[in-house]
Amino acid sequence: MYRKPGFSVADLSYMYDCVRCLQRLCPTDRLTIIAGDFNVPDINWSYYSGPNTAIYDTFLNFVNNYGFYQYVQKPTRHNNILDIVMATSDTFLSDLSVTVPLSTNDHNIIILKTNLVGKATNSTASVPYWDFEHADYTAINAYLNSIDWNDMFSSSVTVEGCWNSFSEVLYGVFNSFIPVRFSAGSNSNGKRKSIRYPYFIRSMRKQKAILWKRWKLSNAPEDKVLYKTAAVKCKML
Repeated sequence: MYRKPGFSVADLSYMYDCVRCLQRLCPTDRLTIIAGDFNVPDINWSYYSGPNTAIYDTFLNFVNNYGFYQYVQKPTRHNNILDIVMATSDTFLSDLSVTVPLSTNDHNIIILKTNLVGKATNSTASVPYWDFEHADYTAINAYLNSIDWNDMFSSSVTVEGCWNSFSEVLYGVFNSFIPVRFSAGSNSNGKRKSIRYPYFIRSMRKQKAILWKRWKLSNAPEDKVLYKTAAVKCKML
């Protein structure tokens, strides 16, 4: 869930609407999980308290009245905890970590592991996936450059029509220039083997993560520049 930053009368009204919606969706007899960015950075999650304002009071009254436990204890954007994960059980998660942002996003990623047990499957069927490492990017660039985008979008009078036209182009690229591979099926334990990124992508993501940690430890402007540069390179992959 997302609530945009702000504490105006309109923002308070939106918070009321959010809470009313969540109250309707929160059963009292089952595990309820809520995650998102509510933009309430001044909450002290050690004591579930915050500034004495209508927006904070409305949100915290909901959290406390329904018995939610908030798991994120480290900043997710700069020095603030904006992205939160709450559940009506304090044993819902077995592990949670806050790590390097995705692409050039300024919010950190939250990685979590639940204690929920999924239904086992014995399927051994292989799963198709696009092999981007061996895509013909030269042909893709040439194909996309040959399209008259202005003409294509001018023939669509709605947003949905523009999206459909754009999607057709993308599907054409995928089907013509990106090979399809098949992953291995489930192993004897019923667990499906994961698909690994190509080495050069894994290497760049690792370097980005190292620079992010260095910047967070030093808080030095030069380390921030190095991290931002690496993030842009990863985004261009």
